[in-house]
Amino acid sequence: MRDAIQQEEQNTMLLAESDGCAVWQLRNETGEGTVTCYTIFPGVELRFRDLHMTHCVCGKTDDRMRLTIEHCREGRMTYALGEGAFSYVSAGEMKLENGASCSQKLDLPSGHYHGLVVTLDPEQASRSLPNVMAGFSVTPAAILRRFALMHSASALCGSAHGRRWIA
Repeated sequence: MRDAIQQEEQNTMLLAESDGCAVWQLRNETGEGTVTCYTIFPGVELRFRDLHMTHCVCGKTDDRMRLTIEHCREGRMTYALGEGAFSYVSAGEMKLENGASCSQKLDLPSGHYHGLVVTLDPEQASRSLPNVMAGFSVTPAAILRRFALMHSASALCGSAHGRRWIA
């Protein structure tokens, strides 16, 4: 969980850590925020982002593919998604993404962002999901395949007003 929040370009402090939970404070010249990370079980993580800044660095620290489900409650977040593509999520939207080649630098044009992220590591989660959810046959890899998110950096974003592909 300590790898979840990057410490480059900002003052990042671990405020609290206990069984499966870590609370991070992020600060830079544009503001501050907190990210609360919960490890639900191996391969599944939940994060609450409460950010009051115009940019920050946070996210994964390697290039392994993950299924990421992001919901924006308030604000807007944008970031680079592979070569020449950008992803964004705005208030009321939900986004599915494969996490391949995602930038760790988040831009928050409205100066704040409140949302949650569920991240599933297909490799780890496929081993732990059968033990936790017996009889549930859907896997993170199957969801990535279903929404054509398996190979390149891509995302599907939607709200009550429609959806858009980002690839």
